[in-house]
Amino acid sequence: MGVDIQTPDAAWSRRRFIANGLLPVLLVPQLSRALTATAMPHSSARPGGHNAPPPGGLAGPSGKEQAARLTTPVYVTGHGPYRFLVDTGAERSVLAAELASRLALPRCPPVLLQGIILAQKTPEVEVAQLATGGVICTDLRVPILSGAMLGADGYLGLDVLNGHRVVFDFKRHALRIEKPQGFFSALWGEDDQIRVRAQGESGRLRSTDCYVDGVRATAFIDSGAQVSVCNPPLYAALQQRKSPPISLATVELSGVTGGTIAGSVTVIDTIRLPGLALTVTPVVIADLRVFALWGLSRRPAILIGMNCLRAFSSVSIDYARKDVLFRIPSAATSPMELAQTDSGLG
Repeated sequence: MGVDIQTPDAAWSRRRFIANGLLPVLLVPQLSRALTATAMPHSSARPGGHNAPPPGGLAGPSGKEQAARLTTPVYVTGHGPYRFLVDTGAERSVLAAELASRLALPRCPPVLLQGIILAQKTPEVEVAQLATGGVICTDLRVPILSGAMLGADGYLGLDVLNGHRVVFDFKRHALRIEKPQGFFSALWGEDDQIRVRAQGESGRLRSTDCYVDGVRATAFIDSGAQVSVCNPPLYAALQQRKSPPISLATVELSGVTGGTIAGSVTVIDTIRLPGLALTVTPVVIADLRVFALWGLSRRPAILIGMNCLRAFSSVSIDYARKDVLFRIPSAATSPMELAQTDSGLG
């Protein structure tokens, strides 16, 4: 997969980064293990009128996969720090059941969590305080799931992230939750940065100015997914083009609540966002419930997972300012072409 940085009219490439790695077809065996499928809330609501959406999760992530995942230190009711992942596709945070038991957190009535395949009843716990970086949240009710399934002590969802800034620093292998950028800081852009404006409410940020092999689609970032996924309406639209992508293989995707769902692997030539393009990107075609949750089950949409994000030095999502900042690697062991041309930020 490569990253092209482009002028707004896509006439010139200022910098091209071609990532080292296996050919897309050779990635097929890894894709079924790499997806962290986002679990959705069941229609039943818990007391207080709030559904209980769990985070993403892949059954039994390998040690290598766990080592590659970015985590951030989190203090739970003053104890810690504990190792938490960030799931930008989850409505609320989740806690490992083992940690909840160790901290003797008060239990609440169970809620029915709907994963990508199966529903599972699980309790919620009361969390008096959850703190990470400069972010402090109080009086939370958090669903619990097995730590072995999560591969971490917990996940941070949009209930914590919304209104703040999340920085995935792949160069330093670090994950930070920060205050949003100030007005003047957000206006300042460096040569190796591309800013993509987003829209949406309650943390559900998306870009409608996305083109997948020429098909206009809605794109959103789901850091709980280790691979990118396009929904069936997008794939159907792609199949109507002169050179449609073909299915390379079928893989099984697993969710934290159990069960599997079949997905087809294909390769997208170009995913364009304002100011940049991702090239030769392997994706899975699957009808995940996250598309329905975001109101995107009937129109072309693509979930941008960690396999795309890791092509950059860092990716920051500013939920207060509603933008995503991509930082291009300034140096890499893989080939890089530089073209001297000015380019505005998208």
